[in-house]
Amino acid sequence: WKGYRNLVKLHLRCWANLPVKEITKAHITKLLLSKQEQGLNANNLRVCISAIFQYAVERELLQMNPAHALGKAVRNNTIPKKQAQALPKADRDRFLEVAKDSPYYVFYVVLLKTGMRLGEALALAVEDINWTTKQIHVCRNLTHGDWGSPKSNRTRLINISPQLCEVLRAYCATPRKVCQLCPEKPKLVCCDKHGNPISPDLARI
Repeated sequence: WKGYRNLVKLHLRCWANLPVKEITKAHITKLLLSKQEQGLNANNLRVCISAIFQYAVERELLQMNPAHALGKAVRNNTIPKKQAQALPKADRDRFLEVAKDSPYYVFYVVLLKTGMRLGEALALAVEDINWTTKQIHVCRNLTHGDWGSPKSNRTRLINISPQLCEVLRAYCATPRKVCQLCPEKPKLVCCDKHGNPISPDLARI
C-alpha cells in the first residue's frame, strides 16, 4: 500500500485534473513510455495504474480497464537492468570502521557480513543463531511493520564466520526484552530498549 501511494504521488499527479472516465489507453501508454525513456522500470507503475482502474471497473465507475493490453512496447522495458555490484571488501571494512561507534553498528555488521535482506536482519532473533554450528536460521521478515516469512516463504541457513559469531555473541549477551510486536515474541538482535525492532530509516547513514 505504501509503495502504491508513493507511485501515485511521484508519477500520477499529471492526471490530477482529469476525470477518471477521460483517462484513455493513449494517456497511460504515453506516460509509461516517458518513464521508460527516463530510465525507469515502468512495470510497477503499470501494475499500480491497472489496479486503480480495475477498482473503478469493479465499482461500475468504468466499463473497461484502459490499462489492459497496452502492447509490448510498454510491457517489456527495453532498458537493460543494472547488475547489482557487491561493495568491495576494503570499502566494507572502511564503512564498519567509521560506524563502529554507531548504536546500529551490529545491524550494519549483520547486513554486510551475511548478505541478509533488510527485513530479515530487522527480524533476526537471538534464538535464530546457532553458536555451535556458527549458523543463522533466517525464518522471518519484517517489512513496513508487517511480520512474515522470508522471500518466497523459504527459510534458510547462513554460515557465519567465527569473527562475526564472536561479535554477535558479545552483543547478544546483553539482557533484552521480548518483542511484543511479533506474534512469536522473539528476542531481537537489533532492537530498541523495549525489545522492538529498530527503524531502518534511523539506521541510515
